[in-house]
Amino acid sequence: MMASSDADAAGNSPYQALSGDVNSDGVADILVRARSSAGPTLILLSGAGGAYTVIDKPATELSGRSVWQAGTHRVVAGDPGTAPASLMIKAEKIDATSFVLNMAGDTGTPRLVQQLHGAAIGIDLGAAGTTLAWRDQNGDGRADLRVSGNHRLKAVLLADAGGALHADAAATVTATWNAMLAALDAGDKATALRYISPGSNQNTARAFDQMGDAVRTFSATLSDFAIREVNPRYAMASITMHHNGEVTLRELTFIHWNDEWIIVEF
Repeated sequence: MMASSDADAAGNSPYQALSGDVNSDGVADILVRARSSAGPTLILLSGAGGAYTVIDKPATELSGRSVWQAGTHRVVAGDPGTAPASLMIKAEKIDATSFVLNMAGDTGTPRLVQQLHGAAIGIDLGAAGTTLAWRDQNGDGRADLRVSGNHRLKAVLLADAGGALHADAAATVTATWNAMLAALDAGDKATALRYISPGSNQNTARAFDQMGDAVRTFSATLSDFAIREVNPRYAMASITMHHNGEVTLRELTFIHWNDEWIIVEF
């Protein structure tokens, strides 16, 4: 199981995804096939109510039709569940559905774990500039999904035991804080400031400038990050700061603004 990986790295997946209305119901179906001729092929067939079913090893009369076109979806590497092989079929267009599949380790039989749509998970995976990465965010041994937009963390979806993904505000707030600190560790103050609210941005930028190269070691003075309260629009956390032999408990405030969590004050 992958602890961390860039799910959008070129060439990671041995599969490709095509779409086309193969059953003539007005809704796009998805053909997933291995780039190697020896690999499996499957179709996600649309049905009533927007539900999809998996057709494993479809007949050539279905998989070989001319309706299949590239560009609407992409298979990216990942392992959100406990199966030896899992696939994320990521939408490449706004408001399109993405899919998570597991491939059984003993038979290779595909199973549709989850259909992912923006209305259900709170973020559109098909939006322009969206990238995915797998990383165990909560220490349960399963790779969770980190969603970024234009190189800025947007959301964290935690994986359950069956491989299904669920948006988690507390995990996203925690990851937002850590992403800001990681940028400072790298000396990238501009990226760090993207996680700060507009109202606090100028003062924070001034503080970062006054710290000079010490911003790279700022995270080393902090410990014990803890979420105190979280709701869909607001979160509070605390952090312990160690400075000049003194230990202080600082409160952190976050708000959900323009579909992303930002730090108001710390």
